[in-house]
Amino acid sequence: CAAPAVAFEAITTFMRSAPANQLPLARNALLELADRAPALLVRATLDEDAKVADAARQALLIRPSNEALPLYLRMAKSKSVDEACSGCMYLGRISSPQARAPLFKALGHRSAAVREYAATSIHSHADEHWIADLLEAIRTLRREETDKKKDFGEVINTLCSAVVQKSTHACLDLLMEGLHDADARVRGTCISALGRLGDTAAVVPLIETLEHPRRGMPRELRTALVKVLGELGDARAIAPLLRAGVTVAAPALGPLKAQEAVPELMAALEQARTPRDADELAEVLAQLQ
Repeated sequence: CAAPAVAFEAITTFMRSAPANQLPLARNALLELADRAPALLVRATLDEDAKVADAARQALLIRPSNEALPLYLRMAKSKSVDEACSGCMYLGRISSPQARAPLFKALGHRSAAVREYAATSIHSHADEHWIADLLEAIRTLRREETDKKKDFGEVINTLCSAVVQKSTHACLDLLMEGLHDADARVRGTCISALGRLGDTAAVVPLIETLEHPRRGMPRELRTALVKVLGELGDARAIAPLLRAGVTVAAPALGPLKAQEAVPELMAALEQARTPRDADELAEVLAQLQ
């Protein structure tokens, strides 16, 4: 009930001399101070008395707050991988904008585990203002994978998911620029994000990407692109899709209600080489009644 500074002094003085069985009383009291005056506890985490430092630290971990940012930053910079992982995790549990730079920096940590924690925290923080940095981080990690023969698949998946889920209509131009990126994973992520947004302003750039892929078009990327064109439901995509061939365009033709594709779909069905191909074509024809 006392003023925070007075209470803090009394509690820590008690802790320095109290027997071990009474320390839980002081720790519970510090939890109250973690809510009322966390800055006092941040300083206490560097106290010479290990009991005080440890209790202050635990209180700030149980009650995360923006004011405890210096502690979490110190943890994230630790040489201990476990400590650095914890630091990145707690940076994701606060709302301070100052967490952004250290989290992106942690994506280059020597430990893959630290990178994964950083990516997860970035995902929790990210909004439309983070999309450019997220795309650049994906490019950087992909280059590092190639150059150093490492696997950052989980980290990259988390960052790609953040781009797809956190993009807004304000990011349209940035995402459409990404359709021409040198990295196929960036292109695929931008395609998925445009599909989730559902803005028909992306239809023409997506068609251009389908017809004139500047960096080549892996099969899975082309499949994703066709699917998004179908989801957008814009009839302008029908003719370009048919030019690409019904076997390529099939996933989009049903959602687009492309009745003009029926003869070609029937011909493709008759020539289907595998049951799976036949099933896919038959399903599209069923959608077109």
